Amino acid sequence: VGSIRRYCGVDVDDRAIEWGRRHLSGRDPSFEFLALDVANERYRPDGAAIGEGFRFPFPDAAFDLIYMSGVAPHLVAEELTVYFREFRRLLSERGGVYLTAFLEEDVPPMTINPPDYLGGLWSGPRNCIRYEAFFFRSLLEEAGFQIESYLHAGGMFGQSLIAARRC
Repeated sequence: VGSIRRYCGVDVDDRAIEWGRRHLSGRDPSFEFLALDVANERYRPDGAAIGEGFRFPFPDAAFDLIYMSGVAPHLVAEELTVYFREFRRLLSERGGVYLTAFLEEDVPPMTINPPDYLGGLWSGPRNCIRYEAFFFRSLLEEAGFQIESYLHAGGMFGQSLIAARRC
């Protein structure tokens, strides 16, 4: 992986956290993994609800980069708003966030399991949450981010790639 000062992996999936601890933390103590007990219909239905008072268990300005790949497609807009607000708190002054999401133009602001989207058979709780691109961008901007790079459908499964900086 290379040399980094600190890596904190956070996930609602206990299996992913255990894998990281077993295969990475044991080799390099700068790799930490934390199971997040928040509700998600798909991955942790019995977790705690994400509300306005939610905070990630890290101090202010603790990170230079937040990487969130494959998470936004399972979060509703209200949860993204809370996450983005927290990301701004957690990032250093010019810190950045890299994330992926299903974004399209000329669609409703948010659609859960859109029929026939990208040829996928989206079923089950929150298998695919697609956002209208301008609406998604406005969530980031309202949380205090400026989008620096955007690639439509450039990621896995047709997700868009977004890089934004705290402003």
